[in-house]
Amino acid sequence: MERIICILLCIGIINSATVSIFGTNYNSESTTSLTAPTTAGTIPTEIGLLTNLDSLTIQNYQISGTTPSEIGQLTVLTNFTLASNELSGTVPTELGKLTTLAYFGFFFNDKVSGTIPTELGKLSAITYFYFDSNNQVSGTIPSEFGKLFALTYFYFYANNHISGTIPTEFGRLSALTNLNLESSEVSGAIPTEISLIPNFNFTWISNTRISLAENSYAAQICEKLQSCNFTWTDVSSCARCNGGRSMSNTPSISETPSISVTPSVTPSATLTASISATPTPKSTSGSNNISIFWSFFIFIMGLMIRIF
Repeated sequence: MERIICILLCIGIINSATVSIFGTNYNSESTTSLTAPTTAGTIPTEIGLLTNLDSLTIQNYQISGTTPSEIGQLTVLTNFTLASNELSGTVPTELGKLTTLAYFGFFFNDKVSGTIPTELGKLSAITYFYFDSNNQVSGTIPSEFGKLFALTYFYFYANNHISGTIPTEFGRLSALTNLNLESSEVSGAIPTEISLIPNFNFTWISNTRISLAENSYAAQICEKLQSCNFTWTDVSSCARCNGGRSMSNTPSISETPSISVTPSVTPSATLTASISATPTPKSTSGSNNISIFWSFFIFIMGLMIRIF
């Protein structure tokens, strides 16, 4: 009997490919979605056997341990959320193998440390990159992210140890519409290349040390800012932020002559002087009539003297 079962297993008639994850058995071939339960535990390495997994959500305050590199084997995964956990360790470089991933939510993992792997720049299908409040992650934003050509949303909120500048390579992200860098240590000037992205908007860059002062495209970037409520950001070059001037040659409102300088009802002194100094056609006609009258009168008097 055992031989028969073994033969059946080998030819695939009996499928024993079940994987136990978080205390639940999953079929490695038919499971396409998995959400971690609200129980304590760790992420088992066997999760990498769920090769047809399309959606994976591990958002549980009681999940601890590290993020297994085997998640990189889930090559058809499109939605991955890893958030609000007690996980430690680093972000696995193997996550860069998830080339079908469209949504990546990695946030509120306060014990995760290390840097942002440059391999994440290989997530060619990513449209929504949500990397927020990972307070122990340090380093800079990888320039490799400039290759994420499908990226539309880049949320990078409250990563207090991320520093450096916004990579100039972000100017290649023609699909990018929203960029959030609030409450990070990112500093420097905003790359001029970003202002050329057609549908781009800064969602929020408050509490950063970003500057527009050294940017020749500041006028265009100012138009893309959704808010002027910045704490550390230098937006003094934005005409519509705090009454500052733009970097273009267009004068600010304070420099443009106001309409109120010219009285709207009372004639100006110049106009009054013009009226009093220039004779009107009517007064000229009156003077001519008087001259004609006296000439005619003298002529008549001369005739009367000759007759009499």
